[in-house]
Parts: sequence; C-alpha cells; structure tokens
Amino acid sequence: MEVLARLALTLAALMVVGSLLMLGATESGTPERTITLFSLIGGAVAMAASVALIRIGRRRAEPVSNGND
Repeated sequence: MEVLARLALTLAALMVVGSLLMLGATESGTPERTITLFSLIGGAVAMAASVALIRIGRRRAEPVSNGND
C-alpha cells in the first residue's frame, strides 16, 4: 500500500507543479485559469491524502513496545 501512496504522491506533485507553471501562462478570468486552479487544488488535496496514507502505513509497520526494554 505504501508503494501506491508514493505513486499517488508523485502524480499529485506533478499536478501541482504543472498547475503552478500554468498559472503564469493563463490570463485571469479565462476557463483555462479555472481549470488550472481546480487542478492545483485537486493536486494539493491528493498530496495531503498521500502523505497521510504514508504516515499511517509507517505507524502501523512500527513494532509495538511494551515499555520493558
């Protein structure tokens, strides 16, 4: 599952970087700008979800300590 979350993180980062580059190339008030903003927001949400899944997966993989070390 961690591999899928890392793949999603990579794709989300690609979306965010592409959207940020397109923000400079599109004019305000155009449909292209609207699509770019939606892509930027979607990429940011996907990045946050991927990071959360990676952290949850790592936390579950850690061995549980009983305090008697």
